[in-house]
Amino acid sequence: MGQEHARRISLISGVELAGFVHPNGQRTSPAGLESVPWEPSIESLLRQTPIDGVIISTPNRCHAEYIVECARRGLPVLVEKPMTENLADAISSLKAIESAGIPALVGHHRLYNPIIECAQRLLSSERLGQLVNVRGSAKYLKPPAYFVDGPWRSEPGGGPLKINFVHDVASVMYLLGPIEAVQAIASSTIRRTPVEDTAAVILQFESGVLGSFMISDCSASAESWETTAGENSTFPHHPNEACYEISGTRASLKIPTLELIEPVAGAPCWTKPYERHRIAVLPADPLTRQLEHFASVISGEAKPRVTARFGAQVVAVISAIEESILSGARKRVQPCG
Repeated sequence: MGQEHARRISLISGVELAGFVHPNGQRTSPAGLESVPWEPSIESLLRQTPIDGVIISTPNRCHAEYIVECARRGLPVLVEKPMTENLADAISSLKAIESAGIPALVGHHRLYNPIIECAQRLLSSERLGQLVNVRGSAKYLKPPAYFVDGPWRSEPGGGPLKINFVHDVASVMYLLGPIEAVQAIASSTIRRTPVEDTAAVILQFESGVLGSFMISDCSASAESWETTAGENSTFPHHPNEACYEISGTRASLKIPTLELIEPVAGAPCWTKPYERHRIAVLPADPLTRQLEHFASVISGEAKPRVTARFGAQVVAVISAIEESILSGARKRVQPCG
């Protein structure tokens, strides 16, 4: 993800990539950026050049350390998702950010996708009526090489809940509001590793909306954001598949197809027909839009859109899901301050 950010920075007017930091001394410059300086620490980079903001795109376990260091130096940050590896680190990082008063964003980049923005406008318009439920899938089939290249992905903390589903949690929270409780079960029947390969999750939102999600990285399925949204050319695009459906008392909305399902005439009823039509949006790269927003935040022209408090609350939801899997019980989501 660091390289993905680096490639896009040159596309943004008035923004310059000051340098790379890698504490282990590794150097892998994206094509065309070989001349950008590398340093072993933020401190050493600061001695070479002024820095206005930092993108933290390290392994998850390092996020909290760098957040605190940036907060101590008063540097605005964009930290990749999840904000931190665990809830304790999320809470301590949030305190450091808010005590220092630095602007901070969490890299839930899907929230900058025009599809999600359009869905949010529809939900706010009450066209669906009073919202009732959300049904979602995050299902894909990861090849063996994926786990060979990253052995940590077969260890606790490396399963599809923290790697992938964290994105979906952020998306539905952005659209439907805070989640107050969860219940979940998980299995590793297929891969037989210490980490889940499949999970089923129930979400209870503060608004009363209920949600259900099926998550799996060993399912031969096209029902995931990666394969339905057309956001990332690495994945095949299945434009007629949807991974979320949000239902209200008047209509339902499928995402990312933006297919609206409404009664043909009059009040909706199960004995009456429904019609379907799609809402068109102009596509845009959410990662680039996120960086443009970060530049505006650094310059003081905008307030953070995906805040550290929001990112910490996403971590709290994932933590509650993990606790529910271990205990077999419904778990309340801990508020982050």
